[in-house]
Amino acid sequence: MSSIGELLANDQDNLLAIARDLPHFTRIVPRIDALYDQSLGLLRVGDHLALFYGQSLLLCHKALLCAALTIGRRHPDDAAAITRRAIEAVSTARAVKYDPGNLERWRAYEKRLARWNARNAGERPSPFHPEITYPAEDRLLDEIRRFLGTLSDSFVHFTPEFFEGRGWKTERQGDAGQLAMPYMEVDQRVIERELITLGGIHVRILDLFDECFDGAFVADVPWRERRVELIAIGDQIAEHYFKAPEPEPQLGE
Repeated sequence: MSSIGELLANDQDNLLAIARDLPHFTRIVPRIDALYDQSLGLLRVGDHLALFYGQSLLLCHKALLCAALTIGRRHPDDAAAITRRAIEAVSTARAVKYDPGNLERWRAYEKRLARWNARNAGERPSPFHPEITYPAEDRLLDEIRRFLGTLSDSFVHFTPEFFEGRGWKTERQGDAGQLAMPYMEVDQRVIERELITLGGIHVRILDLFDECFDGAFVADVPWRERRVELIAIGDQIAEHYFKAPEPEPQLGE
């Protein structure tokens, strides 16, 4: 890409075309967006724990929209970090539901403040990993947390997997030459796959928030019907996509 102007124009053209014409976007993303809106309308945030779940749900809704738009602009690698953070948010919410003490362990105000003070002093902060405990058996939680490592190694961190997947192009002329790479994803099947995967992740996220709110979402008939419709449509799109062998999770069960 030779200029920021060209990148902006191409990004906008790609997003408009995909958001208008690609069924992986038009039939999945707006329905998950609507399911989030409906979930938010069912919230009851009477205590500080429910407030935390609700705030986390809002962050995940934003993550869906931002990731979908980023994939639509043909930058699925950049969308992965957004999605990974959403998985961390719902995982933490579910852990707090399992053990409310996890909330303070996650906040760890004094330890986190000490790390910022060290940075401000030009020192290396001490490592810190919140000692969060998760439920021993939660199929949904286990499923969604398996995506963390995949997203990290493939897209989020500077790993060999990320480096080698750039589509490098080199032309050598003696000691000189040119080096290039596409600044956007040119493979349409990758865009389709990442939209299907995004949908599958966010259906699981909503189901986990339903657990946090004691089944308040699934108890609502319109919510349940909208979810059933979404899964049916997602399965149709995924079935068509996976006729060519690329083992990725389908939208839901």
